[in-house]
Amino acid sequence: MASSNNAIAPALLFDEESESSVTNVIVHPLVLMHVLDHHTRRQEAPGRVIGTLLGRRVDGTTVEVTNCFAVPHAERGEEVAIGKDFNKRMLSLYMRSNRRESVVGWYAS
Repeated sequence: MASSNNAIAPALLFDEESESSVTNVIVHPLVLMHVLDHHTRRQEAPGRVIGTLLGRRVDGTTVEVTNCFAVPHAERGEEVAIGKDFNKRMLSLYMRSNRRESVVGWYAS
């Protein structure tokens, strides 16, 4: 078991120097269901939901989104603060079960 001091850094799937850009995105149905469920169960006060999308780059132009998780946040006026520590911990837990997945994006409503 790894110590809690070891941080898992997600692999960067995209960089500015990449010659190819993503033109295809495959979103698994489970991801859509998670996002819809998150939005349906939200509290009315915050109004929006925010989460992390996980997946992998299939080839030079295709990204596959295979999983996601909700991220708690707080809003004050136009500012939004996300639960950075929660996000890191959840990513660490997901990486234990599937090392092939990494952060491919975020969702917000």
